[in-house]
Amino acid sequence: MSVFLDQSARLDRDMLDALGALAPPPELVVPQQAFFDAWKSSLDLFVKVRDASFPTADEVLERLEAPVFRHAAAEIRARCDDLQEAVAAAGSDVDLVCDGRLP
Repeated sequence: MSVFLDQSARLDRDMLDALGALAPPPELVVPQQAFFDAWKSSLDLFVKVRDASFPTADEVLERLEAPVFRHAAAEIRARCDDLQEAVAAAGSDVDLVCDGRLP
């Protein structure tokens, strides 16, 4: 379980680093920041569970199945959709694959 939590936190951190390295045009700054903030919230949740050192895997799973994690995932998706709309409105055909499908 700790490996999963570590990897999840690392993946979220990688996503934040990649987003932070981008220099969006002015019309994308706000939706990109909202997308970044949603990922940051997800990272914070994983780190809290990881650092809580629950004694059993069942306790960790119970925390990961809490509504707050579903809400965080929904927030990431919603902010991705918002960013995708802004990207399209800016005239770009970049597909952010917000629905998780393979491009």
